[in-house]
Amino acid sequence: MNPTKRRKWQVRPASPEDAGSVNALLKRSYEELLPADYDETILSDALPLITEAQEELLTCGTWYVVEEPDTKQVVGCGGWTRRSPTSKGLADAKGVPHLRHFACHPDWTRRGIASVLWERTLADIKSCYEELPCLEVYSTVTATPFYRSLGFREVERVEVPLKHGAFMFPAVLMRRDNVDQQTSRSSS
Repeated sequence: MNPTKRRKWQVRPASPEDAGSVNALLKRSYEELLPADYDETILSDALPLITEAQEELLTCGTWYVVEEPDTKQVVGCGGWTRRSPTSKGLADAKGVPHLRHFACHPDWTRRGIASVLWERTLADIKSCYEELPCLEVYSTVTATPFYRSLGFREVERVEVPLKHGAFMFPAVLMRRDNVDQQTSRSSS
């Protein structure tokens, strides 16, 4: 397989049947990529919690997996929900869409996987909102350059509660304002 060959990635909504593949992807991605930015003691507690596919995401219809076209291996995942990962209700009280659990297999980075996930996610969000004030994401420290490249800015360093608050994971709240204006500017 030629690694520079341009692929037509297969993006589809995730389903509960994808749990095993998503777990393997998250485990490989986070175990390999996060140690550059997180202390080993934090990761030893966090990895078992953040490398498990969330049922909410597997069933929401707005969270996706990317398959390698030849092997059908799941090489990427990500999407959005109306609910923040830190909110208790069905939707975020502010009405802000949240990007959720984006990841790429380390062997497949820089090949357009995150871009096709982002394009699908943004198209979905725009189809659901007449006026979109902003988007938010609780990013790992490792992923902040990716989200910056999409027009997000750092709002503040936060701790995201995992396992119903039993563990607090260091993250970065990022926001992208004026989505329609940014998209118009980038396409001109």
